[in-house]
Amino acid sequence: MRTLHYLPALLLVALLTVTGCQKADNQQPAEEAETMTHNGWTLDDAGFQTPESVLWDQEADMYYVSNLGGPQPLQKDDNGFISKITPDDQTVDPKWIAGGTKGITLNAPKGMARYGNWLLVADIDVLRVFNIADGTAVMDIPLPDATFANDVWAAKGVVYVTDTGTEGPGGIYAVTFEGEEMLPVVDTMVRDAGLTNPNGIIEDQDMLYMVPYGGTGFFQINRDGEFTSIADSPMGSLDGLVKLKDGRFAFTSWDAKTVYVMDAEHVITPLFTDLESPADIGYDSKRDLLLIPQFMLDKVVAKPL
Repeated sequence: MRTLHYLPALLLVALLTVTGCQKADNQQPAEEAETMTHNGWTLDDAGFQTPESVLWDQEADMYYVSNLGGPQPLQKDDNGFISKITPDDQTVDPKWIAGGTKGITLNAPKGMARYGNWLLVADIDVLRVFNIADGTAVMDIPLPDATFANDVWAAKGVVYVTDTGTEGPGGIYAVTFEGEEMLPVVDTMVRDAGLTNPNGIIEDQDMLYMVPYGGTGFFQINRDGEFTSIADSPMGSLDGLVKLKDGRFAFTSWDAKTVYVMDAEHVITPLFTDLESPADIGYDSKRDLLLIPQFMLDKVVAKPL
């Protein structure tokens, strides 16, 4: 793994990588979504500043991009922001949600997920909650002992957040909400050096899958926090993780400058190469597009599958 001094610039940033991907508790399964033909696109002059994660919100049919506002993933500078993109014409609202405005605090936003009418955003040591309808702040949920809150996955009734960790081992949190007031309850599901700095996370068929920034393992994790590595990536500094319509998992490697895919037999092969600083990818199953934020280039690329 890169040193933490450059990680904050290169990403532990990679984040050392919420989700962006289809991460809503009410998300339609990818295989059931109608597919539209799309040729892909590139946005490299749209106001992004160290974009870390892209999320396709299926319900709103909108893309959200988290921006650190500078290559310092651990700095509490309140200059982070969330951009909003319309998928079909790529119209960008660069600072739809912005730290330091309208009572919003947003330092270094990374992975995201939709949960009901909320947008959840990992931000260093808290999970921030915003109203999707108007972008206003709803609440902040502290994550005990977190130092690098990175990716987010929202399942039915529970939200998972990875802590890549800069001090001691990283871990994974399970956040639930109780009562009509939706009071958050945070549980440290697992914290173990064997996870080698957890990053991208998703749930599939009642199991969690995670790729780490500090290693090359592809991890499977049950709800009790027990984990095992089921495959090894050719190169490390792994970040975003999504599941494609054809059943393969796709994930990024900063070291390889590559998006890899893993099939049902756990065979890992390159899908897209020569991508500088590919961070937390998203997946638009309606258009069959892989959404790739290029952290150091202030660019977002949509590649057709």
